[in-house]
Amino acid sequence: MNGKKSGKVENQLKIIDLLRTEGPLSRKVIADKLILTRASITQLTTELLKMDILLEIGEMEEKENRAGRKEILIDLNNSHWHLLGLDIEADMISIGISTIDGHTIGSTSYPFDTLRSDQFVLKEFLDSIEENINKLLNSLTISMESFLACGVAMVGRKSYYEHNHLEIPPILKDRKKLKKFLQVTFDIEVYLENNVRALAMAESLYYPFAEINSFLYVKIGPGLGSAIVFSDHLYRGVHGQAGEIGRSIVSGFYSNLQNSKQVTLEEIISLDFIIEEIRPYWNEFQLPYLFDLVNGDIKKLTMPGIYQALLYKEIIIEKLFKQKMRILAHRLYDYKNLLDLEKIYLFFSTNVATILYTYLENELKLISEELPTVTQKSSISNNESYLAGYAVAYIEGMKNLYEFN
Repeated sequence: MNGKKSGKVENQLKIIDLLRTEGPLSRKVIADKLILTRASITQLTTELLKMDILLEIGEMEEKENRAGRKEILIDLNNSHWHLLGLDIEADMISIGISTIDGHTIGSTSYPFDTLRSDQFVLKEFLDSIEENINKLLNSLTISMESFLACGVAMVGRKSYYEHNHLEIPPILKDRKKLKKFLQVTFDIEVYLENNVRALAMAESLYYPFAEINSFLYVKIGPGLGSAIVFSDHLYRGVHGQAGEIGRSIVSGFYSNLQNSKQVTLEEIISLDFIIEEIRPYWNEFQLPYLFDLVNGDIKKLTMPGIYQALLYKEIIIEKLFKQKMRILAHRLYDYKNLLDLEKIYLFFSTNVATILYTYLENELKLISEELPTVTQKSSISNNESYLAGYAVAYIEGMKNLYEFN
């Protein structure tokens, strides 16, 4: 794409984004907001109208009676284009369908253990996704021809398995099979992205704050990952791993560890690590709720069970998570100062988000008076994580649309 065409596309994307965030506008208002000439806006929008991305929706209401032709309002053609978004987590799959402006018109979610290692898991995984997408499509009576793209936000814990010399589960190892499967099955362009980075993209895209130009986005549960956004752009770094706070070494907080292996921040949130922490206390007197939950078999523990024990105020579990939130608070302080970030957003992928956030907030206050004021929960709730998929579909799909027009 040459410089002249690139400039035109950039301005057209600005028009689309402006209409997505502000709703219907006249060409004159668009020209004023983007500081472009009226003639340029007319030329740019004419092409977008021909591509069915925009449509004219009627005359603008004038506050005063004026002679001459009334301004025509234009808007995104939400009835023509849709986005398909998927969020694949360790224990849950969420699927949503939205209009091009990110407004959800249908969604579903269901539990699925994507970390299983048996030979049948990949087929079951793909079959479940096909079935649930088709159910959504049938309930909405829309065809695949109306989709701009499909975005998939997928759990990315490959480094965790490599660091611990563990076998990578088939679904994480063969993620390209999901992309090919969706492309072939639904005849749609598919884009994959790490789930935490995709959530950061969605935060920036759907909940923008004009005064915020840089932020750290941290996702907690079942592991821990993060992403950095500078000037509304995801910062990836040289090797595509920028902002991976979960890879921070935190062994210094665990002086009683018996082995010499370095422990990372994401590990201390993991089920395996927590099981080893509570093993010395594993009896019906010190951990009554958990012990009863799995009939004394510690191998049957799950993260939902651990979180449930936290809700039941199991004292040892409370102490463990308060310590984990203290460690996270110190790391957030380090990152905030190192990168000079304006904001920190926290996404808790658990049913104990309020408890963990309270623990963390208390620790932040002890470290710095400023830190709690720049730290807040993500605007994206745990039950709408498919927004991450929308963001990937929208950003990448728009680029793709121009390549073919």
